[in-house]
Amino acid sequence: MAFSKALLLDILAEANENQPESRQLSYKAIVSAAYRAELEFESSEELEANLREFASAATRTHSAPASKFIAACVDLLPVGHTLGSASLDDKIEWLLSDPILEESRKPLVAAAINSYASETENSHAWVRLKALADQNVLPKEFINTIAVLEREAFNG
Repeated sequence: MAFSKALLLDILAEANENQPESRQLSYKAIVSAAYRAELEFESSEELEANLREFASAATRTHSAPASKFIAACVDLLPVGHTLGSASLDDKIEWLLSDPILEESRKPLVAAAINSYASETENSHAWVRLKALADQNVLPKEFINTIAVLEREAFNG
């Protein structure tokens, strides 16, 4: 089973659409993922579905891998991705550059993660972020990722 360059470019274009350059998946990464997928999946449909899932996950904010295949490819994710082994600062920068996060909400995210924020400021940020999740303004997975990074900031 082989994958075509056109398919990989299509998957890449779809994943990178509306993403800042720092959050874009590289062609080299999608090719490497395709080689790994060829070893794991038997049908062309499985290969394509898993590559699309990986590419989508590579440009989105996540607190945990959605599949074994994504978990096996975390080394191919862009620098700073919240699933990768980047520094906390790089992960926070990645999170704050997510296109779903409006500029006016970035201070809330920073206050929720900042280990130097006052308890009042931190609590207020979490109340507002949870309200945004309840209103479906921000996805719950995005809020979960903030919580993971907050724990990392306070423990690290």
